[in-house]
Amino acid sequence: MHSAYDREHVTTFIRNNPEKFTIGFFRAAGIYRRPDLRFCIDTADDMERARRIASQLGEHITADRIIRLFPRPRLAVLCEGGGLLGTGHVRRPLKVLEYLRDMLDFEATFFMNNNPSLLSLVAGAGYRTQLFPVASTIEERRERARDIAGRGYAALIVDLYEIFQNDTQALGKSVFTIDEHYTSPSQALLSKRFDGAPKKTVTENVHTILVTFGGSDPHQLTLRALEALKQSPVHIDVIVGNDFQHITDVDGVVRAHPHVAVHKAVDDLSVLMSRADVAVCNAGTTMYELCFLGVPCIVVAQTPYEMQGGGDMERRGAVVFLGSHEKTQSADIRNSVETLMHDVEKRRTLSHAGIALVRNATPALARAIVHALIP
Repeated sequence: MHSAYDREHVTTFIRNNPEKFTIGFFRAAGIYRRPDLRFCIDTADDMERARRIASQLGEHITADRIIRLFPRPRLAVLCEGGGLLGTGHVRRPLKVLEYLRDMLDFEATFFMNNNPSLLSLVAGAGYRTQLFPVASTIEERRERARDIAGRGYAALIVDLYEIFQNDTQALGKSVFTIDEHYTSPSQALLSKRFDGAPKKTVTENVHTILVTFGGSDPHQLTLRALEALKQSPVHIDVIVGNDFQHITDVDGVVRAHPHVAVHKAVDDLSVLMSRADVAVCNAGTTMYELCFLGVPCIVVAQTPYEMQGGGDMERRGAVVFLGSHEKTQSADIRNSVETLMHDVEKRRTLSHAGIALVRNATPALARAIVHALIP
């Protein structure tokens, strides 16, 4: 240990030489999970703060009592969802907070529109909500972000349609905007459930087809796909989300075709996705989840951004892209599925390309939020 810095700080030498040491980390639990707090005394300001703490607590000084002097960080999430907006703008921040829970003890408030199914989803995760009507203009969304950023929250996560990082970067380092940067294969925001999920091994025969078009499916693509596949000889799993509007029609197909099974508001999507041999889905987050697992996908775009994402993934050999929902007919879906079912090498190519391309960026975003809170 020759560096004066290493001799002073000791553990830096260990961390910088992992080949020489076996290194492990203790994960703090409950109220002790507070990386935003530091109590070491390196400066005069540190000493002054230590004296203030001692004067407040008297002789009975414990870690519990010190931590309780500092309220948990308050985080805010600004999002909109449901209907034509889909549910991704609400689900993505929930995924980030899911990882953040392992790193930090915090409380969070969602500023969002009044959509009962999504409000229930947020409340079920243990977070507060404050209601806004859906913004009618981009400038109104920007103004809301400025308003909430000025309310004293330790960090703000923004996930709004057509709001990008350059719209909010002037609000400070504690504002994190989820935009098209996080809807690319190398920056996909996936749930923790996908961390340990097994990758798909493509086999000769197709036994199960998965149909899923996000939480709301505003363009009724699920019904279009079922019309295409209801006579298929293989089992069909259909996933519909919290805000799905056409469940009565889907249930009617299920009653008439016993090989079709519908799954509503599924908690762990990775299980059903891993079981599929072929999937028909939208070209958004669902596409990246399936490609991450190596499931061969036929995808349809529901928004202009999905047009970009689906086209990019097809050019990189990871999906079969049918284009916009406006032009995709049941016959297009049926023909693409039948072709893929009978081409095992194509399915293997898609599977390998998807696995190679998609990376889960949610843990890195959660760590960035924690680092912004550390003094």
